[in-house]
Amino acid sequence: MSENKNAPASAFRALIGRFIIEIVTGLLLLAALFFVIGAEQTRRAKETKTPAFAAVASDDIGTVIDAVDGDTLVVTFNSGRTTIDLIGIRAFPMTAGDPTVARYGRIAQEYLKQQTAGQTARIILPPPPMKRDGNLVASLFLMGADGHYGHDLGLDLIRQGHVLVDIRSASAAKDSYLEAEHTAVTKAVGFWRNETMKIRAIAVKAVWEED
Repeated sequence: MSENKNAPASAFRALIGRFIIEIVTGLLLLAALFFVIGAEQTRRAKETKTPAFAAVASDDIGTVIDAVDGDTLVVTFNSGRTTIDLIGIRAFPMTAGDPTVARYGRIAQEYLKQQTAGQTARIILPPPPMKRDGNLVASLFLMGADGHYGHDLGLDLIRQGHVLVDIRSASAAKDSYLEAEHTAVTKAVGFWRNETMKIRAIAVKAVWEED
């Protein structure tokens, strides 16, 4: 008899619990939308702060000078210095208002700095060459243990769970990038192990799909 009396109360508590979860999820999705808008504004602002293009072509070899953020590098070629946005990926902004998002943005930049500081890299340009926020869009490959420039920086960042695959990109490597991202999600590496970041990432991709 007492069990029957408690049933309505239990059902009510369960309903309230579901309601709270839906509110929290909705707020996270809304925050993700603001993040996307803020990230694009930040990238546009970078256009006035980065060096001008040098004349480069696919297969040119340059030296990495710095990592501007988790997906942007400054590289010096024989023709001069160029700022390159890695094609097909997006890192979280280091200047995001959310400290968790900003922290993972810094983690991506720090990893990229460690991997590339003073390294030479081969550039591959998409056909036709593209700019993004004033930067050259391209793939960069570091020299591997076999002595060939086959280490794809974008793919490495995805495997480490430091960046998102930009589904809007026309990158020739998009399929392999998406496969690597699926593995990173499954293994919960990088920011994919953080539930809040995972919700943010999924929401960002949902916004991109509507572009």
